[in-house]
Amino acid sequence: MDTKHLPILRHAGIVLLVAGLLDLAALTYSFVQGLAYVSGLNLFGVVGGVFLMRGSLQAALVVRWLAAFLLAVLLATVLVFPFLQPFSLTFAQLRLGLGPGPFALALGACALALLAWLVWQLGREPVRAARATRTLRAWSMAPPALMGVALAVGLAVVVAALRSGQAAADARMLAAQRVGSDYKLHVRSIRKLRGVGGTLISAEVTAWTDSDIKNLPVQWQEP
Repeated sequence: MDTKHLPILRHAGIVLLVAGLLDLAALTYSFVQGLAYVSGLNLFGVVGGVFLMRGSLQAALVVRWLAAFLLAVLLATVLVFPFLQPFSLTFAQLRLGLGPGPFALALGACALALLAWLVWQLGREPVRAARATRTLRAWSMAPPALMGVALAVGLAVVVAALRSGQAAADARMLAAQRVGSDYKLHVRSIRKLRGVGGTLISAEVTAWTDSDIKNLPVQWQEP
């Protein structure tokens, strides 16, 4: 029986397992310290890594499919994000050193590299040949890629729609009363909580000039 695929799966499994364990450790540390942390691989990396190390071709199919999906989501988000806020705000953040830090950028680059590497590694010829001998049908990577792009673009459309409604206009008006007319305003998020006495609306508004940026929480009640 041909076993050329096993070293590939084990290598990919070790890398994925280590990445998952590191992500879990970072998540635990952030939780204990009360820090914000967006967890990505965690249990998926640990479980997928273990099965790959055991030489599971079914796991290789699943891991490659999910890696292609997450890679498409991240790439589409990177491309869409600049359009989710005014360019003048982005330039002000970069000028004032308030953009993503070096660690966050490095972490994002590592995540993209890892996902792309998994898609390539688990699609190599020895893996495809081993799958064919076991009559396992190959999974196209087009569906997860398209789904990932559609998810990122869809969320961007929803966010843009929320920021252009009446609630967003009310949030900007309340924020303007606190900072004056020199500041430009951008609604970052809106949350609505319906209760017996009406709807409580909370929003985060960014106010900025060329030399200053403020994040302003605003809140009001509607019937």
